[in-house]
Amino acid sequence: YGEDLNAKFICPRRELEAEPDWLTDTLHVYGVDRLSTQEIMQYFDDFSPSYILWLDDSSGNVVFSDANNARRALFNQGQAIRLPPPKPAE
Repeated sequence: YGEDLNAKFICPRRELEAEPDWLTDTLHVYGVDRLSTQEIMQYFDDFSPSYILWLDDSSGNVVFSDANNARRALFNQGQAIRLPPPKPAE
């Protein structure tokens, strides 16, 4: 798992609203075009996901049983975006 920055997604990334309502029991996932609900639930299985609220074909909100499980999932499964190494100067 990891984000391919050159990938073509079905739907564009959604930007945050100016004053979003924070849901402490929910994680937003993007770039999951090729994953099924079952595969995403399995990825977070150790952290008691309850369901996925699909926003479009590329993103959704994974809702957990409580805020603590959402934090644990983010801490344990979250990954930094890996940028490709810079090209050497010619």
